[in-house]
Amino acid sequence: ENDTLKASVNLATKERSGLNAQVLKTELRIHPKLMEFSQLYLKTDRSELKDYFAMKYPSMASMSDFIHAVTMNGHFDNSTISSDDIAYFAPTIKDWNRRFIIDGTVSGTVDALNGTDVYINAGNSTSLNGNFSIVGLPDINKAFINVEAKDLRTTYADAASLVPSIKNVTAVNLRQLS
Repeated sequence: ENDTLKASVNLATKERSGLNAQVLKTELRIHPKLMEFSQLYLKTDRSELKDYFAMKYPSMASMSDFIHAVTMNGHFDNSTISSDDIAYFAPTIKDWNRRFIIDGTVSGTVDALNGTDVYINAGNSTSLNGNFSIVGLPDINKAFINVEAKDLRTTYADAASLVPSIKNVTAVNLRQLS
């Protein structure tokens, strides 16, 4: 615990990458391999996160390889996450232009992400209630997506905007879905 910083935080700041935190309220804990935000409320220009978020890493230098080396663990309560804000730390997704509303638990690295008991709203008509795993981000066209859905709703337009390679599917074999 001699290498741990704990603080009750209530501030507004602009991170050196350019991320504008209009409000950051949290019980913060930082040590050489963890950054933890409990009782979190973060409002940026495009996102609003509530509840809990932590990043674990072998060393602070690992932040330069955020996509592969930083393990995230979050429990989100009706939170809005913009891909534009994530892009400050994972620049390869800067062109996604996506906004997600999420409720539930998400963990893993950007390139191996898991969601448990989540409700996600993405796009205009897409929502998921269930579990998911995505391996291969940030390249959505090469990513493997596994969904265990209690309820999944989408439209072709939303699906094609979220996973552009769907536009290349010309025939669907529904027998393979059973």
